[in-house]
Amino acid sequence: KRGIGGDITFGLMQRLHQVVRIKPSKLFLLIGINDLSKGIPEDVVLENIFLLITEIKKQTPATQIFVQSILPVNPSFKNFPKDYGLQ
Repeated sequence: KRGIGGDITFGLMQRLHQVVRIKPSKLFLLIGINDLSKGIPEDVVLENIFLLITEIKKQTPATQIFVQSILPVNPSFKNFPKDYGLQ
């Protein structure tokens, strides 16, 4: 488990080397909701996810990648829990 509460795609991109060096057999990618909650444009989030997948495939081609969906953001819900530092 390498998930960090409140992390965004840019943070994962900076730490990706820590994940690929152990050559996991499976990788579950659930990222993006925090990006959206911070106002990062959807197209940037999507591009970052594609870049992450491309780099994982390049560095550890045997790893099975499971992309989990990004939960929808409800615009009427203005703040995320303080535990995640997203306010």
